[in-house]
Amino acid sequence: MGKMNWFCEEQTPGLKLCFKYRELLHSEETPYQKIEVYDTEEYGRILLLDGKVMLTEKDGFIYHEMLVHPAMGYLKKREKVVIIGGGDGGCLKEVLKYPVKEVYVVEIDRRVVEVSKKYLPFLASSFDDPRVKVFYEDGYRWLKEREDKFDLVIVDSTDPVGPAEILFSDEFLRVVSEKSFLYVTQSESPFLHVDFLRDFLKRVKKYFPYPLVYLAWIPTYPSGMWSFVMGRKRDTDIPDSPPPGLRYYTPRLFEASRVLPVFVWKRLYSP
Repeated sequence: MGKMNWFCEEQTPGLKLCFKYRELLHSEETPYQKIEVYDTEEYGRILLLDGKVMLTEKDGFIYHEMLVHPAMGYLKKREKVVIIGGGDGGCLKEVLKYPVKEVYVVEIDRRVVEVSKKYLPFLASSFDDPRVKVFYEDGYRWLKEREDKFDLVIVDSTDPVGPAEILFSDEFLRVVSEKSFLYVTQSESPFLHVDFLRDFLKRVKKYFPYPLVYLAWIPTYPSGMWSFVMGRKRDTDIPDSPPPGLRYYTPRLFEASRVLPVFVWKRLYSP
């Protein structure tokens, strides 16, 4: 039997998810993180940051659609949108399906964008849209120093450790609430990190009185069960219909995604 090439992501100290791959397309250490791109047999091209799977060619659309379209559906005005992180271009691609005027992408690591343009053009070609402005800066500092307001702030970040830790803090949430009516972020696996989600939800509610928690099923993310938190300043209506051609998200699915499993609901909302 011939030698097989595999790489593994350590999802918890006791669990790894492994992928058979054809080729390691790219690997480098930047001042911020390690960037790798693999070409795999089962999931196509995969982007890893510091050894963690950020997206795959096969299931990445689930994450990007669920992060972007519920919030965009709530907006009545869609002129100025901010994406903190998102250097692969996946969330940007979804935002650009709407008639927005300007999208600001604030990515701390320039090389994520450059590597994605080379190896993930099916997502990163979205950076070529003239409505897009890219800033290679710390997202918290950039947003804090802006004097203008935005219709939506999307946080497409890595896990809440290291450079991304500030994006889950009171300081950041306070700034976001001053700059935007609506906010959305990924919020980890409730199967593995429900206590983090509980504490984060309490934090969000201090600045956005009507937060929503909703779930998606993403095969390559830890446990497969992934959560998102949307911060709202008022209890808004059901989201408008999304653009045509989506592969996962619908308003009806979003309603279902807000129905939480009993063990999650109890941990988040029981006294």
